[in-house]
Amino acid sequence: MFASYELSKQFLGVKNENEFTLKQSLVASVISSIITTPVVNAAEMIKCRMQVQNGTQLYSNSFDCLRHLLVTEGPQGLMTGLFATAMRDVPGIIIHFVVYYVAKRFWCTYI
Repeated sequence: MFASYELSKQFLGVKNENEFTLKQSLVASVISSIITTPVVNAAEMIKCRMQVQNGTQLYSNSFDCLRHLLVTEGPQGLMTGLFATAMRDVPGIIIHFVVYYVAKRFWCTYI
């Protein structure tokens, strides 16, 4: 998450942390959430498939689950539920980084 946030800041042309604005932080956090949500969704899809095996072991490990999912459903199988994950994660990531920006500014200025 932080790596995509920093890459987003570079994409926005932020050269100096002192010139980084709240508006830029908001935009960078939106870009970061767009980048990270598909990755999180794929990981959660595998986690959920592993959890619902109900005693019958369909997959030996997470990589086996990933392989099976790609073979049977293709890459789009990893993106099942992406909209719901985005509705949950995007606002949270935006709030996270805006609060991070404000706290960092406060901490660097007053403490």
